[in-house]
Amino acid sequence: MVGNLHGGDPAAWQRKVEKEATEDAREFIPTGIEPRIEYWLYYVKFFGPQQVLRLKDADHKVALLDEEAKIGGRAAVGVQVTGPRCNQKMYFDKDTHLLLKGVGSDILREVTFSDYKTFDGIPIAQKEHDGHFEPRVTDFRAVDKFDAKLFEQP
Repeated sequence: MVGNLHGGDPAAWQRKVEKEATEDAREFIPTGIEPRIEYWLYYVKFFGPQQVLRLKDADHKVALLDEEAKIGGRAAVGVQVTGPRCNQKMYFDKDTHLLLKGVGSDILREVTFSDYKTFDGIPIAQKEHDGHFEPRVTDFRAVDKFDAKLFEQP
């Protein structure tokens, strides 16, 4: 299993974590450079396309940017979003109002969203590109409730 520490050159910050299936878990000894749990809770809350939730979050302020933008050949309107761990710009398609790009300190990079497809009535970007990785969404389903059997021990 390979983990990537947040930020910087991914190749320089990679660390290898080895554990055989037959081994017991090893004790975690903090070094003092690990992000606090509050960081990870915030990160998960606004991960990826969920970053648009900041626009309605009471802890964040939103201001319209004056600059005109073209993202992937599309006319876009930009907003500046600032909050407790956030200082970023978001650009939305002028016609569809879908998120096209996010740039800022909390994501440490520029991320573009493209090839939107509607799954269960929800527009989802099938491509998310940050200059290094380009994950693709091939299927998405909104689930109201999971069957409890999914979480039972085998």
